[in-house]
Amino acid sequence: MVSGMTKIMSTFLFKSNFLTLSFSDWTFFIVFAVLFVAAIIFYILKRVNRRRNVVVARLFGKMFSGFLTTAVLGGIWVGLRYLTIPYIGIRLVAVLALAGFFIWFFFVLKYLVKNFSEENKNFKEQSLREKYLR
Repeated sequence: MVSGMTKIMSTFLFKSNFLTLSFSDWTFFIVFAVLFVAAIIFYILKRVNRRRNVVVARLFGKMFSGFLTTAVLGGIWVGLRYLTIPYIGIRLVAVLALAGFFIWFFFVLKYLVKNFSEENKNFKEQSLREKYLR
C-alpha cells in the first residue's frame, strides 16, 4: 500500500499539467530568475575584482558559472514546462537541477572554508613583494 505522502510526491514530481502553469511552477521560475540575477551580479563583481585580487575574482567566477548554469537549465525547464513537453517538463527535472546546484554550492563552500583564505593570503604577500621589487 502506498502512503498518502508518497502519492502526493509522485504526483507532484511526475505529473505535467496541460492547462496552465501552477503556483509551484511559478515558484520555480522565480527561483531560477533570482539565480540568473545573482549570476549577473557575480559576473560584475568578477570583472571589478579582476585587476585588484585574482583569487577573489576566481571565486566570483566560480559563483557566476554555477549560478548561470543552474539558471539557464531552469529557464529551459520553464520553457519546456510552458510548452507542456511530457517527460522533460516534469518538476523532477527542476528539482534535480536545484539539487545539482546545492551539491555544487557545497563544494564551493568547502573551497571557501579550506583553501580560499590561504590562497588569498599568498596572493597578497606575492603582490606586496612585487610592489617593493619594482
